[in-house]
Amino acid sequence: MQDQPVRHRRGRVTARKKPVADQPICSDDDVRRIDPVWIPGPVPSRFWEDRQNRRNYLLWLGHRLGFRRMKDWYRLTRRDACCNHGGGLFKNYWPGFPFDALRECFPEHEWQEWFFSTVPDGFWNVAVNRRRYMHWLGHRLGFRRMKDWYRLTYQDLAENRAGAAASIFWHSSPVNAVKECFPGYDWQEWFFVQVPATFWRRSGNRRRYMAWLGQQLGFRRTEDWYRATTADFQRHRGGSLLLEYRSSVSATVMACFPRRDWKEWLFERAPSNLWEDRQTCRKYMKWLGQRLGYKTLDNWYRIKGSDFVVPVQQLLRVLFGFGVDRVIPLGADGVAGELKGVELGGADTLADGVRLLEVRGGYF
Repeated sequence: MQDQPVRHRRGRVTARKKPVADQPICSDDDVRRIDPVWIPGPVPSRFWEDRQNRRNYLLWLGHRLGFRRMKDWYRLTRRDACCNHGGGLFKNYWPGFPFDALRECFPEHEWQEWFFSTVPDGFWNVAVNRRRYMHWLGHRLGFRRMKDWYRLTYQDLAENRAGAAASIFWHSSPVNAVKECFPGYDWQEWFFVQVPATFWRRSGNRRRYMAWLGQQLGFRRTEDWYRATTADFQRHRGGSLLLEYRSSVSATVMACFPRRDWKEWLFERAPSNLWEDRQTCRKYMKWLGQRLGYKTLDNWYRIKGSDFVVPVQQLLRVLFGFGVDRVIPLGADGVAGELKGVELGGADTLADGVRLLEVRGGYF
């Protein structure tokens, strides 16, 4: 994954504007020179058509509300104007109050709508506005490289005035927010602090992750996946994928590559209930016979404990009834035969002197 610097977009116009910060709004003398003709009311005809009159009202209102710094304007509400002789301005001049008023009266400043107590109607519906917010957020959080966005959390959005937008438009997922803002980047969702709730339920996402994981682990053949471990997934951001399959590596691999002929017993950790399935037992014994080159039933007299790929104690206990007097291997196709009272001899025989007392049915 090639890392790239983040290009925070500000635009040719807004890049020249001043940030809204601790600058003083105006001097006290400027306010004292304003004649508040709106207090006794009504104002003279066409009074509000003069832009300077509208600016004077806003300066007077801010001073009356105790606003002394530019950033104080973000606390301004419609109720403030309605309760201070300014209700008539909304309908004809500032329908999007307070944002419209501040943008008109202080056009040299870069106003960020998400800092107001209420954003303008429909603001978050516009994709450009959402992207503008994300670029501002990245700058605020100190993100300089594209990979820095993987650290973004929902809490970052909520604490920076975008909780509502995140819930409605991004389904409370930072991943969705970042991918909308930077659609041309090859995002690997598993690197985020938390993947979307339904991310692993999509087969395409699972396959994409597994292909990436295989590259990280140096896997070139299907058989290499038998060496995959829980630690491999956890080190490579795949722990949440394992949880979808009860933390089973074998179940995860087989679900992601369902068309492969998997031998479950070859995984580093086979499923705990593997030998409870009769068909799996048949499949294993047939595979083992082929692996050992057994062609006839007599060949099985040569079997040793070291020949079993799986833990022999577990296999014998569940499959053959290890520790009892009767052992019946599960067989399928091939040459039928019947052997009785034959002991597996030699120093390298199965543990605890296991006897093959009876074999009935077919050869594996």
